[in-house]
Amino acid sequence: MNNINIGVRHILPVYPFLIVFVSKVVNVEIKEKMKKNIFSCCMALLILGFVLSHLLIMPQYLAYFNVFAGGPEQGKEVLLDSNLDWGQDLKRVVSYLKKEGIEEVNIKYFGHEPIEYYGIKAHELGCLPLPGIAVISINALIGLEPYYAECYAWLREKTPIAMPGYSVYVYDIKEEEVDEATKHKALCEQSCREKCNDRFLAYEKSSLDEENVCSCSCKKVE
Repeated sequence: MNNINIGVRHILPVYPFLIVFVSKVVNVEIKEKMKKNIFSCCMALLILGFVLSHLLIMPQYLAYFNVFAGGPEQGKEVLLDSNLDWGQDLKRVVSYLKKEGIEEVNIKYFGHEPIEYYGIKAHELGCLPLPGIAVISINALIGLEPYYAECYAWLREKTPIAMPGYSVYVYDIKEEEVDEATKHKALCEQSCREKCNDRFLAYEKSSLDEENVCSCSCKKVE
């Protein structure tokens, strides 16, 4: 047993009926005619808002959050994991990159379908910034796991240039934003991540000596 609660979404449809039930229990002293008019207007507005909000987000229904939750843009502040991100926006990312003429990215994607299948050259986005286009799933950016929260803290301070879908952000890291020392460390980290992946191992750490020689440490995938 643990404290993770991802099952509450299965009873969300019950809440509207509970609200209606409670509204019947609470006795408000209003004239009958006025009461009917107010109820009819409220119901009409709620239904209109409900329909409109669904039309605006289609077909990205997984990212739907109503206005009281802040809408789909703020859904990440309420729920993460499979409630919001199944890696469903990869094709939207690819469409955006091809439209902008971007052929290479640094990416941290919450899914199993490699972006390389779509003709985009990709490197794993590391914990240190590198100049170029960075693509990251919301689960990693916000920090679904504590490791990601610390790893991508530097990226949360920046403003994305695009959101091809509500579960993924695109950033443009400028050359002048990254100093040479950080760039060398980041390239070492990136190289080590790729070497570990090629050996079907998990990346653990990387380091540079005084002569900028890169050393890698990998571990078995748990």
